[in-house]
Amino acid sequence: MPQDIAELQAELARLRLENHKLQRINGALIERVESGVTRGNDPYAAFQHSVVLAEQVRERTDALNQAMAELKASNHLLINARLRAETLRGEQAAAQKAQESERWIRLITDNVPALIGYLNAELVYEFTNKVYEEWYCWPRGVMLGQSLREVHSEQHYQRLEA
Repeated sequence: MPQDIAELQAELARLRLENHKLQRINGALIERVESGVTRGNDPYAAFQHSVVLAEQVRERTDALNQAMAELKASNHLLINARLRAETLRGEQAAAQKAQESERWIRLITDNVPALIGYLNAELVYEFTNKVYEEWYCWPRGVMLGQSLREVHSEQHYQRLEA
C-alpha cells in the first residue's frame, strides 16, 4: 500500500504539473483571441482581418458615394441658379437697352416739329410724340392703348381713316 500511495502521489504531482501547463496554454490562447494579435502566418487571423478591412472599405465607399450624390445635386442646383442669374442679367440688360433706346427715340421725336403717331393693325395708339399730344390737347400718354375711334370724334375719325 505504501507503494500505491507513493505512485498516487507521483501521479498527482504529474497531473498537477500538466494541469498548470494546460492553464498557461489556455490563458495564452484566450489572450491571443481577445487581443486579435496573431503570431506568424495564421491564415484564419489574416482572413478575419481582411473581412474587417472589407467592411470598413464598404462603409467608407457608401459614405463617399452618398457625399458624391449630394455634391452632384448641389452642383446641379448651383448650375441652374447661375443660368437663371445669367438669363435674368441678360433680360435686365436687354430691358435697360430697350428703355434707353425708347428714351432716345422719344427725345428725338418730341423735338421734331411734326405730328408723329403710330397705330397698330387694330388702329390702337402705341406711340405719339409730344407735338401730336399737344396738337390734340391730350395729356402725356393718355392716347396710348386707345383706339383711333375712342380718341377722336366720329367726323375726325372718318377724315383720318380716308
